[in-house]
Amino acid sequence: MASWWTIWIRTAPAPLLAGLAVAVGLALLAGLGALVAWRRAARLERRLRVWLDGPLDSPLKEALDQSLRQGAELQDLREQLERYQRRGQHTLSRFGLVRYNAFPDSAAELSFSLALLTEGGDGLVLTGLWGRDEVRVYAKEVAQEHSRHVLTPEERQAIALAMSRRLP
Repeated sequence: MASWWTIWIRTAPAPLLAGLAVAVGLALLAGLGALVAWRRAARLERRLRVWLDGPLDSPLKEALDQSLRQGAELQDLREQLERYQRRGQHTLSRFGLVRYNAFPDSAAELSFSLALLTEGGDGLVLTGLWGRDEVRVYAKEVAQEHSRHVLTPEERQAIALAMSRRLP
């Protein structure tokens, strides 16, 4: 009595049998390639273990250890730089000073408006008005180059000047 396998082989078309033979051959070659790759990886792993468990004064091992230490130090420096950059966004780093005569009878431009701002235009404007009998100083909060208080033309000029220059 013939098995289903022998009946199928006898009745299958020749191109199908040829394709099956090619597929089986390719599968065997792929399996052989995988076996060779696995053996090479195992051999490399053994060599690496011998090298890592070898003498502690190996120059290559020292270079690897140094490289790993430097990588960790570099990562620490990157994190520190990012912290400083975030902190720098909130530091007063821009300034603008405008001197002027606040009153018609004064001279020497002793009145001033000083804007001290962050990179984003937040900070304050100090204004000192000098007169013959008194000096008055005003401070106004600035957020994104604007204030909720009415700004004088000199204060607006100080803010514009501050956004165009940085503290040294």
